[in-house]
Amino acid sequence: TGPHLDALMLNALAASDFLLTPTPPSQVDFHSTMKYLTRVPEMLEKLEHSGIKIRLKGHIGFMSKMTNKSDHKAAHSIARDVFGSSILDTTLPRLDGFERCGEMFDTIVTANPQTYPGSLDALKKAKDEADNFAISVFDRIELIRSKTV
Repeated sequence: TGPHLDALMLNALAASDFLLTPTPPSQVDFHSTMKYLTRVPEMLEKLEHSGIKIRLKGHIGFMSKMTNKSDHKAAHSIARDVFGSSILDTTLPRLDGFERCGEMFDTIVTANPQTYPGSLDALKKAKDEADNFAISVFDRIELIRSKTV
């Protein structure tokens, strides 16, 4: 879900065993994400008080839309402090392939290379980054699950 503190979010929290929170480094988005993170425990408590059993085993943070800019690196450092060992080392960089697919209302997985309006190298790079990210997410989930069994 989006980071909106609404009924959809409460239902998602009640149904989830893992949270995956993107943390964009731009100042406004980063600040909004940090505010959201401070509210998650309150929302979980609200659900518990209403009789819902919380199944949450982990909350994984990751940086998205990253570049090599110094303010992005600083945001990553702060996110590491907030998430601790629960932040992924793998980030989703800001790449043309992601941007163009979003403009096309497509994904890098489903985009047809024959009709893709940008560089095929950019599309491949974005697909490779998404693959690496997915592997990182599932590896982290398996690590958390192995510790809770």
